[in-house]
Amino acid sequence: MGQPNRSDKMREVPSNNHIMAIVEQALASQQVTPQQYFQLMTAMLADRVTLPEQRSQINRIFDEVKLGRIEIVYW
Repeated sequence: MGQPNRSDKMREVPSNNHIMAIVEQALASQQVTPQQYFQLMTAMLADRVTLPEQRSQINRIFDEVKLGRIEIVYW
């Protein structure tokens, strides 16, 4: 079988705890990486985030990125 490749990792849906950690970090630092942004989108589209408050926080991240208040950083 071997190691999973990059595309396998991209298809994995992160856990709810991991997603909320990304949200907290993004709100605190005003920055998010492209991978974190993708993980947030994946979690929302896969309906992994079930609590309305959590969905609202993730949508806030998306809005803040659109408005330029949270920056997508490539490090």
